Amino acid sequence: MKAYLLLGLAFATPALAQAPAASAAGERSPAEATTPALAACVDHARGAVKIEGKSRELDQAGLKYQLNAPDFLASTKSTRLGIAEYAKSPSTQGEIWAIGYASVDASGDSNSGACRLVALGVPVPDVEKSITDYFSKGRTWHLERGGDKPPPGVRTMTYTWSPRRNLKLTALVELRDADNQASVTITQAFQN
Repeated sequence: MKAYLLLGLAFATPALAQAPAASAAGERSPAEATTPALAACVDHARGAVKIEGKSRELDQAGLKYQLNAPDFLASTKSTRLGIAEYAKSPSTQGEIWAIGYASVDASGDSNSGACRLVALGVPVPDVEKSITDYFSKGRTWHLERGGDKPPPGVRTMTYTWSPRRNLKLTALVELRDADNQASVTITQAFQN
């Protein structure tokens, strides 16, 4: 097992996730597996297609829905972002997951709103290009300048997008080369 610390959450990945695995049906390279997981996160955060139960959209994207977290992601199940459900993007190396969070409002309704892409046990350059390409396509996401200085050994980028007049999505990208981990946390804010 190898342990990771990501945004204050501890992860432990199976040792075999560190070595390339034989390609099985549906598995893609880490770079190819990152894009559909990130797209699912964005769709979840904007409320288009939730990571909630098995769905045709997740199946078509090649993602495998899972209600409960694998052991190494157990600390992500219930966080300040809400209660999580999971979609794995099968990869030939490491673990790539889209984690969709839902919160329950005062009326008891479940609302999507935050999502986290987690890539563990994958060399960061293998997924970094997919992440930056995703946010650079079209004229939707904007790279924000400045911000807080990240801790040593961590590179961060922040992107924003307003898909509707009253909704702003913020994506915090965190890359840790030494730990072979990358994450993207997408949150939403409603504007008046």
